[in-house]
Amino acid sequence: MTPEVATLLLQTFKGREEYVAVQPAGTNPSPKKLNGPIPVDKFIERHTNGSSCGVYFLRPDNKVWMACADFDDHSGNNPDAIPDSQTFAKFLIERGFPVLLERSQSGTGAHVWVFFAEPIPANQARIFMIGALNDSELESVEIYPKQSALTTDRPLGNYVRYPLSGKSAFLDVETLEERDPIEAMTSVVRIPPKQIEDKHWWNTADIKQQVASADYDVEGLPERVRLLMESAEGDLLAKRWMGDVTGMSGDRTNSGLCLAMATEMVRHYIPTPEIEAAIHFWCVLNAYTKGLRDQWTKNTVKAAYSNLMGRKVEDLSYGVDKVGAILHSTIEKIVSGVDTDLITTGIRGLDASLGGGLALGEFIIVGGRPSQGKSTTGWHMLDSAAKQGHAGGFVSLEMTEMDIMSRHISRLSPIPKDKWADAEVAKTLHQLVDEDLKSKAPIYFTRGGNQSLPVVIECIKNYAQRGAKLIVVDYVQIISERGSDYERVTKCSRELAKLARELNIALVVMAQLGRPDSRNRNLVMPRLSDLKNTGQLEQDADVVLAVVWPHQEFPDQYTADQFNVCVLKNRNRGIRTQVVPVRFDPERQLLT
Repeated sequence: MTPEVATLLLQTFKGREEYVAVQPAGTNPSPKKLNGPIPVDKFIERHTNGSSCGVYFLRPDNKVWMACADFDDHSGNNPDAIPDSQTFAKFLIERGFPVLLERSQSGTGAHVWVFFAEPIPANQARIFMIGALNDSELESVEIYPKQSALTTDRPLGNYVRYPLSGKSAFLDVETLEERDPIEAMTSVVRIPPKQIEDKHWWNTADIKQQVASADYDVEGLPERVRLLMESAEGDLLAKRWMGDVTGMSGDRTNSGLCLAMATEMVRHYIPTPEIEAAIHFWCVLNAYTKGLRDQWTKNTVKAAYSNLMGRKVEDLSYGVDKVGAILHSTIEKIVSGVDTDLITTGIRGLDASLGGGLALGEFIIVGGRPSQGKSTTGWHMLDSAAKQGHAGGFVSLEMTEMDIMSRHISRLSPIPKDKWADAEVAKTLHQLVDEDLKSKAPIYFTRGGNQSLPVVIECIKNYAQRGAKLIVVDYVQIISERGSDYERVTKCSRELAKLARELNIALVVMAQLGRPDSRNRNLVMPRLSDLKNTGQLEQDADVVLAVVWPHQEFPDQYTADQFNVCVLKNRNRGIRTQVVPVRFDPERQLLT
């Protein structure tokens, strides 16, 4: 890559100025904060020979310079990805919207890029691209930017690799032959915002006069619904609101769209009257007269509750097959990349490897040899979930209350433990704890050694009744039960796996791994067969993780901050990266 080409890339593909995504060959991508413009020589170095850089679309003002449709064939399920991208590019060009077509890094997919003369709201860019895809009848496509606004949990949003790394090249829209990169980028035409604003791909019929009762406010959306659609969590709702039926099968009519929107609002705890008002407002805006009939909106919202919560709803004028609705909802999540059931672990690389995090209903094993960080990892997951708003519970069968809570105080403050007895330090610690507790959902704690399996199960059920979604049990081999070690752990595994599904919780259970052969002085990658006492654990578990702190066993070979989480099994979403490196602060028991 020449300096001229690199300079043009940076000038053409503009996004967040103070950050760039960097992915050295063979590693995961990570954001890098910049002190100024990206140096061209550094960019060339980090965007060649297997390494790559990426651009974050959203600026701090939630506006974007460009948008992109990603026609992906990474899984081999879409051999028509490049021809489909060509069809979409022609569709836009024929309607007066210039594009740049790029073969992606893999060589099997493609990106269709649209550039704007000045930054426009990300939501407006998404609406434009989604509407165009709907009208061109193309599906299974990701849209960038993926979110309408930056959030605390996604402060940078998503990125896309800059073109011209790997097998990436600019293509001629007519022939699909490779274009000279300088010629391709200098010919880019940026679309004026007014041209985007004036284009409506979806229903353009005049809004009919409102014929419904005055029980609904149709002057605008309820505030909570509007805020939800502007957040990352509301991406799927926003897509459906704009008429995007991507991923929906079966009923793709306006009735099906309304049910899908109501279901998403129920899922995000929008109050029932506001859901009804939002659905009614959509029907007025889209001249959907069926939706303005008496009781239709109320019945649709009732059906949404029935789908999600399994309630028996009588006398619905809008009939719904519960299993069918769940199947459609699952497809929507897969296609959109939105899975509201996943709970992140607080370890970014681990979430990426697991396909987003831990799912409700899953039985998760975290294995480790003695003093390798199992309890620390479990508590880290709980604390992260609480920060997301998910209540949790911790059943400690080994460590004392003082041990666990002291570790958490260390996580909150760098003040050494031997200073805590000082009155002023204690005052500071109390303030830190109060602030910490205000900012997250509750975590329930039970301490009890030598607890029987029925007692542990009762404790878990009690947590679940209080709203806990992530529950940690530390650890399975010391739950008391009749029989041999094999019989005892086998029964515990079966009962706990069944309980996770019944309660629809993410149940994380710690387990001991066997010690390595004492003759082996090298770090050994844990295996599923290392789980002690029974093979039932690896059979029952949906996810099996193993934590390794090599410094504890080989202090002369590894530094204290080196820590790995190994993904040994992920039944439902597959394994992206088997070994996830994590930075560990042993003094504060902190994973970062």
